[in-house]
Amino acid sequence: MVISSRDQLTGHAVRHHVSLTRPGARPSSYVEPPEGRGLSSVNAVASAPKVSYRRAVPDDLFAVPRLARVYDELDGARDDLDHYHAIMDELGARSMLDIGCGTGTFACQLALRGIDVAGLDPAAASLDVARGKPAAERVRWIHGEATAIPEMCVDVVTMTGNVAQVFLDDAEWSLVLASVRKALNPNGFLVFEARELSARAWEGWTKEATFSVYDTLAEGRVEHWTKIVEVALPLVSFRHYYVFERDGASQTSHSTLRFRLRSEIERSLAANGFEVVAVREAPDRLGQENVFIARPIPQRERSPLAFEKVG
Repeated sequence: MVISSRDQLTGHAVRHHVSLTRPGARPSSYVEPPEGRGLSSVNAVASAPKVSYRRAVPDDLFAVPRLARVYDELDGARDDLDHYHAIMDELGARSMLDIGCGTGTFACQLALRGIDVAGLDPAAASLDVARGKPAAERVRWIHGEATAIPEMCVDVVTMTGNVAQVFLDDAEWSLVLASVRKALNPNGFLVFEARELSARAWEGWTKEATFSVYDTLAEGRVEHWTKIVEVALPLVSFRHYYVFERDGASQTSHSTLRFRLRSEIERSLAANGFEVVAVREAPDRLGQENVFIARPIPQRERSPLAFEKVG
């Protein structure tokens, strides 16, 4: 039986392959009651504390080969990329860098359209998957960090999905923006998305809401779900769980995202030499996520006040 729905964490369309007929066994769609206290009991701080955060990148779901091989099949149809294609057309982009390109879906799509593409990611396992896709040979794959982008000059730099939110530390986020500025041509654009803090998307990241069973080409039947570990705003930590029916193995991947206010993002862009051109609602997550389009401010146009410390 195939069930189509929308993943609570990624927002992407997914197809769940669920067996309901195995005699003597519980259905694959069986969901255990949630463990521990509900999210309503979590006391979250409403504003960002002035502290530094450390992160571990890349997360296992991108860095562990077995998890990277099933990532695309669990992630579902990437209809969230449609508006990025439209923005690329709107900006007249002929070259681009996709930061956090992962398994390379967006980069390969753009390469098929004739755009000169580079994809950067810190997870070698994900890049290995990317290199096996159609048009992968047309993409420059870079194994590295967004804080140290190799020399290039592109029309657009993108960060799709949750990429912009994995940079937990203000100093690291500033380093990323500085690195992006160097990679952009003077008339280029930075395009990225970030979830709305007020939408409290993490409240849907429960086992009950995210449990799915997939028949994957790469690894056979895989059970997957997500559970919150901690909400301590502006940080939200959660864990992905995987069970592989083929050998009974189970694996987990821990992730943390930083939820910045729109005003905080806009101040950080200004502080790092960018002008916000537009902020749009992500059409696949109306009211839940914003897409930022920014351009570098020429040195002669920058105001000294724009470089006051954000925090």
